[in-house]
Amino acid sequence: MSRIAGKAGSVLIDATVPAAVLGVTSWDADLQGDVTDTTGMDSGGTKEFLAGLTSGTASVECFADGTLNTDIRPGLTVLVNLKHVSTDANYWYGDGIVTSVKPTVAVDGAVKFSLGVQFSGTVTWGSR
Repeated sequence: MSRIAGKAGSVLIDATVPAAVLGVTSWDADLQGDVTDTTGMDSGGTKEFLAGLTSGTASVECFADGTLNTDIRPGLTVLVNLKHVSTDANYWYGDGIVTSVKPTVAVDGAVKFSLGVQFSGTVTWGSR
């Protein structure tokens, strides 16, 4: 089994056309699916479920680069592409709403920021 190094991942985000976010050090996505218990007395002693609503969030950690073309701020609707490998044809993508932007500035370090996104609608594995 071959593994994939995280060093080649990438994030694209923007309000109109996803543009590369430079200086990314990590990203993660939390994709969730609710289930509804439909177990009845006729279920033969085993639980039964129906698929329910789905949702997801993403977070990005990066160094400030100054090249992002969009004023990213909470409440902004954005397009998000999350790639395991920057040249990969398939990746996670969806529309989302920025929920948090946290710049970090210290006298003894590089300027960093973290970004949180709540996906709205379907999150897809494939390509736009």
